[in-house]
Amino acid sequence: MSIFDRFYMEGYQATNLKPPQEDRWVAQPFHRGYLLAVLDGHINDEVSDQAANRLAHYFQLGFERELPHQQRTDAAWREEFLAGLTPEAIQAWIAERGSPSFEFDLWEMGLDTATADDNEKRDQINQLAQDYMADYALAEHRGKSTIDDSLRATVTQLVEDFGDSTAGSTLSMAYVYPTEDALHIHTAQLGDSAIVILTPEDELHVTADHSVHTCESDRAAIQNEIDRAHFVEDHRSVFYRAHFTPAMAPAYLMNDTGDLGVGLAMTRALGDKELEGLLIREPDVQGFSAPRGSLILGVTDGVHVADTVEARHGVYREIAQRLVAGERAQAIGDELAQRPDHDDNITIVALHDACHIRGNT
Repeated sequence: MSIFDRFYMEGYQATNLKPPQEDRWVAQPFHRGYLLAVLDGHINDEVSDQAANRLAHYFQLGFERELPHQQRTDAAWREEFLAGLTPEAIQAWIAERGSPSFEFDLWEMGLDTATADDNEKRDQINQLAQDYMADYALAEHRGKSTIDDSLRATVTQLVEDFGDSTAGSTLSMAYVYPTEDALHIHTAQLGDSAIVILTPEDELHVTADHSVHTCESDRAAIQNEIDRAHFVEDHRSVFYRAHFTPAMAPAYLMNDTGDLGVGLAMTRALGDKELEGLLIREPDVQGFSAPRGSLILGVTDGVHVADTVEARHGVYREIAQRLVAGERAQAIGDELAQRPDHDDNITIVALHDACHIRGNT
């Protein structure tokens, strides 16, 4: 069975009453499974569009630990390993391998071991041993990298890419691969779009919602930094100039007091350089298993106008249940767009377990 036979994908997207279309989505086979993502751009589509175009390539590089920031991290890890080597450990490693083996390596590298004095030869062998030890240790370290590490690395690279962008975007991504009795789902979340999973038992799983409205832990962490900056009167701190809008108003994180500040309704996002230092850039990464036949959704926040987690999850459950019941994403999205106060861009991408849909075992 090919990967195209394992999953069935359908999607819906509408500009609605808020042009232009700044949402983007990604859905494609990847390795043993499927890569699914939704991005909700703001200010313009620069970040959401470019991030969507880079996503699959970066995820592949993340698996191979070839992303630029991973290479820098690995180089730093190697340097730290070398700094921790003791002369005793180096000599023990040389003794275990045997000096003749090193002399052959030095000869291949162009050193005339027949004419080199003992001190020069010993220094060269010691250096070669350290390089070998570091290379072997780094290879073992890289071999422990997981899917979750690849997801985190992908988001970290995108955060770095768009550090100078005024525009911003959410990112909700999932890598899904099947085994005989389960779907293995790994997610990375930044912002207030969502990856939603509905199991055949009607259990709902939703990625964290990094919204000023709903993410109390993020809001508390940012507020603590704001309070600390004011307590120590650190006028240079970005937190000293930040505040949250009052609870009775639309909730925003503002980068300045007064009427000219820049605000965002999220606590985490790509881009948004005007809020650098305030936004949390670390993705929320999770991995878990769900029964075969589970439905996986990617949705942007245009599907709801809810200010509580419970209300948002209620809308996600409704969409998922309607899809499972056989209703098409097009019909669901069109109906949502007609609801009162629904004016934002809407994106719904559904990944069905094809074996379950076709009644196969």
